[in-house]
Amino acid sequence: MTRNIDEEKRLFIEHQAAVLSVMAAIQHNPTYKKDVKENDKKSFRIDLFCELRKYGRRYGQKVEEAVHMEHILDIASALSRKHKLILFGDVLRIGTVQKALNLYLKYLWCMDFIEIEPPHCPIDRGVIVKAEGASNPSVNWTRIKKKGEYEALMTKIVKLAGDQKLSPAEWELKEWNTPKFIPAKFSAT
Repeated sequence: MTRNIDEEKRLFIEHQAAVLSVMAAIQHNPTYKKDVKENDKKSFRIDLFCELRKYGRRYGQKVEEAVHMEHILDIASALSRKHKLILFGDVLRIGTVQKALNLYLKYLWCMDFIEIEPPHCPIDRGVIVKAEGASNPSVNWTRIKKKGEYEALMTKIVKLAGDQKLSPAEWELKEWNTPKFIPAKFSAT
């Protein structure tokens, strides 16, 4: 089967969204053990990329929060098993997976590749600072290993977003687009 040029363009953009999501999730994040070979890191990144693409396809329809949480846990578990020898602490942390998957879904949603907004937003330091209302967050997203830690943060975000009559995805998008996150000279006017 031959794809037309519109399908090729969409595939390219989806690919780039996944690459950028993987990069954002692992940069400034102790993902690997010391002295891990670049080929092993590349293999891990490719596997995470493939997981994002695989799970991302499931979001063409509404995905409940509990199912979304299972997706995060499944990715973390599968890649922890496969890459245990190179991963810091022998595991792929939930914080890293949620950042990659939630950011990938945000890209797809913002590009109208999925019509239904993602159930969660990508959680990083800026989001945690806003959710907690403190400049020194109690939790570091790169260190989240337990489901309960992640769910506690999402509960705060859901409340904060709900107070503004927004979903977590809408709230985070609006926050990201404020001058605090994006310098005013780059903001659309």
